[in-house]
Amino acid sequence: MKSSWLTGILILSLALNAAAIGTLGYHYFMAQSNFGTPPCFPSGDSHLYQSLSISRDQMDKMEPLARAFHRRMVEMKASMEGKRLILIDLLQKQEDPGKVDALRRRWPPFRI
Repeated sequence: MKSSWLTGILILSLALNAAAIGTLGYHYFMAQSNFGTPPCFPSGDSHLYQSLSISRDQMDKMEPLARAFHRRMVEMKASMEGKRLILIDLLQKQEDPGKVDALRRRWPPFRI
């Protein structure tokens, strides 16, 4: 009788340990695989369109578009950073929720 209780407890303990290790392993490997999508740029300062082996004529047309795009992205980033800081400040001061909501409604600061 005593032996069967000990065997039952041992089996239960092994099952719980196996379940815990399996769960931790599952979450670890899922977290490792979800680092996000890889960037669309090759390494370094080159861009995707530069690695497509396009002709010089096509490259000449693409470079001004890329410069304008990156310039606009810098403007958007600066604008969003400014609004983010204002929003953080309003939330820290626990200002009127109407001010926070008005700032949120103006988000994003650009049109596509």
